[in-house]
Amino acid sequence: MAPHQSKQRRSVLDDARDSISEASAEIALLARTLSGEGTKASEGAIYRLKQCVIKSCGTMIECICCCFHEKQTSEEALLGEGDKELDSLSSAFFLVFVGQVIALLYLAFTLVYLPAANLSLFSPISLFFHWCVGMCNLAYVQACFTDPGRIPETDEWKEGGEARFKTKERKKTNPNQARWCAKEKKYKPDRAHYSSLLKRNVLKMDHHCPWVNNTVGFYNYKSFFLFILYATISTDMIASLVINLLATNPDLSATLAFFLYDTAIITTMFGAALTPFLLFHIYLICRGMTTIEFISTFSDDPTKSDNVQMYDIGICKNICSTLGNPICWLFPFGAARGDGLFFELNPNWEEPEPLPRGENDEGKGRESILTSATQLALERVDDVQYGCCVVGNACGDFFIKLFDTLNCCASEAKVAPEEQPPEEQPEAGPSSTAV
Repeated sequence: MAPHQSKQRRSVLDDARDSISEASAEIALLARTLSGEGTKASEGAIYRLKQCVIKSCGTMIECICCCFHEKQTSEEALLGEGDKELDSLSSAFFLVFVGQVIALLYLAFTLVYLPAANLSLFSPISLFFHWCVGMCNLAYVQACFTDPGRIPETDEWKEGGEARFKTKERKKTNPNQARWCAKEKKYKPDRAHYSSLLKRNVLKMDHHCPWVNNTVGFYNYKSFFLFILYATISTDMIASLVINLLATNPDLSATLAFFLYDTAIITTMFGAALTPFLLFHIYLICRGMTTIEFISTFSDDPTKSDNVQMYDIGICKNICSTLGNPICWLFPFGAARGDGLFFELNPNWEEPEPLPRGENDEGKGRESILTSATQLALERVDDVQYGCCVVGNACGDFFIKLFDTLNCCASEAKVAPEEQPPEEQPEAGPSSTAV
């Protein structure tokens, strides 16, 4: 608990205790008055009692709200710590699982397949497999620990900077405004998106992959793609070799055949999952797209097959812009071309009109939004205060009516009933004589 919160709570509790004590004293005074032990209750005493009751009720409500807010804050803090622990456990699970799968495939190939096929550890097939596994591990480590890219901290990307005149992407709600991140207070570069897990924008964001415990972006997409590539090659290679060995050698021992069948089933399952995923990312690289852009393009108009992609500059250029130098395409080193902030555009794509270099209307819009939000919050605070006053007045009116009723009952009990004067008999009218 913070020190200022503890002081605030003690202050509220002391005020509530004093108000309740004052109200109790006034109630005791009124009780003595009603029983005839004190002076006659006046309207001033009733008014003071009412004010004490209202004050005590309001202070009690404030105390309850303060304690509830403190409890809610502590629960949210505990929940946040639990979420962090859960995230760390889930991240560790995915990393450990991937490591175990890679180790399982390696042991299955070296300890099961090679002895069954009578191949040495230095055979061409074994050397190629070891090279694929080594590249897969290296690419996986780089994909996990490489920063995908972030918006620079320069004034160019902050409010009023020149970056908004250089970007090509615009807001979907207003094509005349550059994309702005209200959380980072920066202009968004082209193809950058906000990652809720990293709590910041990622350059050329593709997606968040839990298997690498990182967001795939501009600087680690190549490592991620090579990891998928070599993992798919390794699993498909083991599956095909083991299935071929089982089909051509029916005289294997029962123990060896059991392990080979298990290896074939596991590798076939992983290969069936990884191969379509690899083909999908090969298609995205050849088209110059990311996963987010692919979903956005086909969700806008799924029936349109001849979409002109904004960043499609040809297959060869698209691959080079993602994998870098062609000599380093198959190696997990060598950065992609560019800086992740600006990209070469498709010449057939129609560029939007440049933004006018006038007064920054976005700042005004955000300022008006913040002003409206602040005003709304103040209105909500006023509503809460008004509600507390209403509850306090209602409680005070209830007690005052109760005391008035008791006062009336006590007065009626003390005052003897006066004798009522006899009712006057109505005068008899003149008797009518019968005709």
